[in-house]
Amino acid sequence: MVRAGPAQAAGRRGRGPSGFSLLEVVLALAIFFMSAAALSQLLRAGTAAATWGDRLTEATLRCESKLAEIVASPELPRSEPATVLLDDEDWESEVEVAPTGVPGLLRVTATVRHVSGDARDVEVSLARLLAHPSGLEAPQAAAAALAPAAASSLTVEQMLGIEGAGP
Repeated sequence: MVRAGPAQAAGRRGRGPSGFSLLEVVLALAIFFMSAAALSQLLRAGTAAATWGDRLTEATLRCESKLAEIVASPELPRSEPATVLLDDEDWESEVEVAPTGVPGLLRVTATVRHVSGDARDVEVSLARLLAHPSGLEAPQAAAAALAPAAASSLTVEQMLGIEGAGP
């Protein structure tokens, strides 16, 4: 039988038990839970941003669809108060028709908004210029009507009713 010498016995006694101490385990768990909390906040923020982006895209498509209906309609466009959309009660649309500084030209603005109880709801407004049929009956009348407007040289911002725009 071989006995351990004094150098080997001293080496075993000096190392102590193998494994982690309680302090190391508590510290590792604290770091893990703080990291998990931070990641869950990032996940929540990412989900909210994705939902808002989906709603913004849907609002834009619904607004473009509303304007396309107005342009395709044979009737003269007219303003409509805010009404809930028939296919989804969480959405409402509104149409505003206003004259521009140019005779025979109308500014049609469609607004679509999401109306659920969320704090991050979206609203999209798009505007188009449409020729008013009664203002363009005869080419000579149209040219005569546009002559004063051309002399005053209106900007697109003025025709759309956008204030404070421009360089």
